[in-house]
Amino acid sequence: MYGEGYFRSIEKEVIKEVSKRFKTVISTGGGVIKDADNIKSLKENGLIIFIDRPKSLILNDIKKEDRPLLNNNQDIERLYNERYDLYKKYADSIVLNESTIDDLLDEIILIIQGVIK
Repeated sequence: MYGEGYFRSIEKEVIKEVSKRFKTVISTGGGVIKDADNIKSLKENGLIIFIDRPKSLILNDIKKEDRPLLNNNQDIERLYNERYDLYKKYADSIVLNESTIDDLLDEIILIIQGVIK
């Protein structure tokens, strides 16, 4: 109704506010990484963990009807290619997600506890 620009401005304000919290997991949308102010806000109190899922698995997992910017697999590939290097650039830690959710969570917990980087 209002468009992506309107959504991104609200998203930015929400990120700015929630990033002030301590001991809080913030699961962001994929576009957050494209705004340097968002990254600055998120890094002030925490660390950014990039959950790196192979593109082939993303293509199988994603429900396009739940994603307003995705109409087909080419849209997924375009966004992936636009954002992937930014995810790696800003990540404090990267976790490869090609196994089970339990394995993924175990690794993230170890990162948060400072056992691995």
